[in-house]
Amino acid sequence: MSRPRPHPEASSVQCDEDVTCCYRRVNRSGLRVVWEITSACNLSCSHCFRTTGDEDELTSREAERLIDTFPDLGVTKVAFTGGEPLMRSDLLDLIEHVRSHGMLVKLLTNGTLVTTEIAAALGSLAPLEVNVSLDGATAATRDRRRGAGSFAKLMTALKLLSAYPLIQVNGVAVLNRASLVEIPSIAKLADQLGFASMTFSDMFAPRNGKLERSCDALSREEWAAALAEIRSLHGHRRSCRIRSVGLASDPTDPCEAAASIVQLDPFGYANARTMRLSHLGRNVREAELSEILLALREESSGVSCECVSQA
Repeated sequence: MSRPRPHPEASSVQCDEDVTCCYRRVNRSGLRVVWEITSACNLSCSHCFRTTGDEDELTSREAERLIDTFPDLGVTKVAFTGGEPLMRSDLLDLIEHVRSHGMLVKLLTNGTLVTTEIAAALGSLAPLEVNVSLDGATAATRDRRRGAGSFAKLMTALKLLSAYPLIQVNGVAVLNRASLVEIPSIAKLADQLGFASMTFSDMFAPRNGKLERSCDALSREEWAAALAEIRSLHGHRRSCRIRSVGLASDPTDPCEAAASIVQLDPFGYANARTMRLSHLGRNVREAELSEILLALREESSGVSCECVSQA
């Protein structure tokens, strides 16, 4: 199935080149908030690093009050992720609250919970972005990673979303050794589905407070070969942008964490990293986000970047 190309108003600022680090700015103006709105998920993907905590997740009212502070902090875009963000019953209300302040929204979802009603609600809140996981070009490869039936449910979701041209759909594929051979097929399918962009990502897992490659991840040599193949697709693609993210191979630029992106976890902890390994930051229930941002920016100032991209 194909979807109409998104209207220009629906497109946020993106880079066509490979992105080695999420903290190097994509949009040179404003702050992006990557918000893990819930740790709950309806899938148990083999590569997932999701963790759960004992604390209560932020309530709807707490989340809305926090959103109210974003404009004064220069926030231009909020990315809701998880877990599976659609597991939160108030997600659509929170998206509407962000949009009411004039900020852009990106929803990162596995796509299996999108119904006719949810697609219509998202369409009414457009322009916005929806990022979906497309880890394989066939049901066999994607279902092996994300569970039986997940590919079919994603295709149904994309059909429902295709009715709303102001929703910009992007694809993300987390590569492993088994999916390397499908890189061209995934890119072709993304273009056929009318995606605005297709991002190929390396696979990582948290271990002892550090990011390490999981047992199913590519070696550095395999990732380098994958990058070469991904870059070769640039000259053959049609309207779908091809991007890649992974460990910074030459982290010479200063880290822009907390100046470009701040991460919020479900329990109110704010960090200058988009992958939550533990409750490392300060909590918005205990301090104003503006104060936390100042501290995070001081800590990040002049630090070389060795982190992972998840933009």
